[in-house]
Amino acid sequence: EKAKFAGFAEAGVRAQMKLIQRISTRKSFLLDLLLQEVPLVFLMESRDLGPDCILPLEVSIMSILSNILRDGSNPLRWFFLHEMAKQGLHCVVVPWLIENSAEVRHGVCSYYLETQQIGFLPPQLVSLATGILVFRGVSRADYRKLQDLYCAFQDVPFQCIAELPDGVAYIAFTRASDPRYRGRAFRMFLRPTATWAGGETIAVV
Repeated sequence: EKAKFAGFAEAGVRAQMKLIQRISTRKSFLLDLLLQEVPLVFLMESRDLGPDCILPLEVSIMSILSNILRDGSNPLRWFFLHEMAKQGLHCVVVPWLIENSAEVRHGVCSYYLETQQIGFLPPQLVSLATGILVFRGVSRADYRKLQDLYCAFQDVPFQCIAELPDGVAYIAFTRASDPRYRGRAFRMFLRPTATWAGGETIAVV
């Protein structure tokens, strides 16, 4: 009100404040959910809020859950981010991920990102990855981007990627406890429980 916002700008600010009021409380702390030692799932979708509202909220949640717990403990944490194709090109999520991925070796938080194409992610984020799994792909141009950013895949031709069966991926790590698996890509067979999807696209019977 002091800034004398008018019209659309004022409506946007008020909408943001209403959102903050709905998700905030003085009775509990989001960070305390980590004391339960169970997976936390956040469905960041809305019919009314666009990415400019949802994605900053996602970053806020991850930032809060990355802190030392209120009881002083600091357990290991994994963040699994689904559908990075919808987030990788956004101006809020990616800078936060790049900053935190660069510091991952100094902290207790790790990140697992899933995307349909490597081109949806900025090159600096891909090059920071400790490990990459590549499943069957259809874009030679997109795979070439990965080869340029991650040298471990330079000896794996695109035809090998295009012909991968379900449940099989090429995997490469920059660091590994066994030096024989460091810095090179090799085929890996995943258990069905790790790849068997259900719900939106596959009917599980």
